[in-house]
Amino acid sequence: MNRRRTTTPGAAPTAREADVLRYVRMRIRAYQEAPTRGEIAAYFGFSRPVAEQHLQALAAKGQLVLVRRWRGIHLPMRATAPRSQPRQARA
Repeated sequence: MNRRRTTTPGAAPTAREADVLRYVRMRIRAYQEAPTRGEIAAYFGFSRPVAEQHLQALAAKGQLVLVRRWRGIHLPMRATAPRSQPRQARA
């Protein structure tokens, strides 16, 4: 039985999605690159299509951004992070 869940932008991730998101953040922090779908699947012990489903759900909820390329998982910039202002040139 294949059940499709609808996701609402801004909705809280499920427990498994939160685990996947933590793993993605850890890999980016540790290696400065995102894991592949295969690495995510191997780490959690599920198939690549299931890893893709979790990533798609996280993207739909605004937790990450997917780009169609190898290691194409990006974390969105936090809205609360202060933006640096360009310095004004002195006259």
